[in-house]
This record gives sequence, structure tokens and C-alpha cells, in this order.
Amino acid sequence: MNRDVIRVALVDDHPVLGEGTALLLRRVEGLEVTDVLSDISAARELLLGPHPPDVLVLDVKLADASGLELLDLCGAGATIILWTAFAFPHYVRYAQEAGASGFVLKSAPFEELVAAIRTAAGGGAYFGVNPHSASAAQLSPRQAQVIRMVARGASNDEVAVELGVSRRAVEAHLTRLYRRFGTNSRTELVARVVEGGWLEMPGLARDS
Repeated sequence: MNRDVIRVALVDDHPVLGEGTALLLRRVEGLEVTDVLSDISAARELLLGPHPPDVLVLDVKLADASGLELLDLCGAGATIILWTAFAFPHYVRYAQEAGASGFVLKSAPFEELVAAIRTAAGGGAYFGVNPHSASAAQLSPRQAQVIRMVARGASNDEVAVELGVSRRAVEAHLTRLYRRFGTNSRTELVARVVEGGWLEMPGLARDS
């Protein structure tokens, strides 16, 4: 086996993106794409099998589970780069704490993914997103109050009474929050805020 060649596996549940990225990586000198997988169970079998890749490029959001779960299971003995469309502060912090070898956004230039793979294969870590800059834009105290009450099932009128503001003010807060997080409903807003690590709410699980 040529140890100068870095063996790479990709895990992404969007076939066009996974296969397309694999095609580009195969054109890079020194890289060999061994597997293109679409689910966590197959990725886990590969990592724990007799011929694991040198580097696993792993999407965070997959149909059957979260890539963060695989990082928890295999991170200590595997070289994993998290590859995601979301620069959520929770993802970046979690990746570092769980021992990921890299974090690259799908919107980043292709050369950044290649650099991350080479750095990780050499024993280093490549984080294309700074966890401090990712968490710079925080919720205001009032926005956090509104979201917490919405998560508890409070109506707009109930939120207004507790906060001592008008119903119209509450509606304005929610409209701005919907626009900010790209959501259309109260339930979707709470889920997006929690999964992104913008607000800790005990009892509400993150869908990562």
C-alpha cells in the first residue's frame, strides 16, 4: 500500500453532493476516495472494520442520525472532519470538545476541504470556522425570554402579560426571529434555536 496516498471516505445523505465531491477529490494528487456512504451505521462499520480510511469526511445532519453521534462513538480512534452547511456555534464547540480533526463548511472553497483532509491526515486539526466568531451574534435577553416562553407553550397574549409589553410587540419580536432563523412557525423557531446552540433549554433535545 502506498502510504503517501491519503485514503478518504465521505458520508453524506445527498447522493449528488457526495458523489460530486468524491469525483473532485479523486482528481487531487495524493488522495484516494475509498467509500461514499449515506448513513451513520455504514460509516460506523467502516471505521470499526479492518480497513478504516485515513480520514472520514462526515456530514452533521444525516437522515438516520447525527454525525455528532458517530464522533462520540469513534472520535478517539478515528480522524474525522465534520462537513456541514451550518456554522452553528454548538456544532463548532462540540466538534472541538469531542476530538474532531476538522470542521469545514460546505460553502467554503473546495481547496479548504482538501487542506483540511491533508492537515488531519498529518495529525493536525483544521477548523475553517472559529468557535468564537461563530458565537459572536447572540440572542438579546428579551429575545431569549420570548423564545423560552414560546417553548413552554405560552400564547402571544401570555408572553405579553408576563413581559409587560403589548401583544403587538411580541408579534414583532417573533416576526424578526422568524426572519433571522429562516423559520415560519413557533415550533420550527424553537427547534432551530435549540439545535443551533443559540439557547440552552433543559428538557428540549437538540436535533443535530
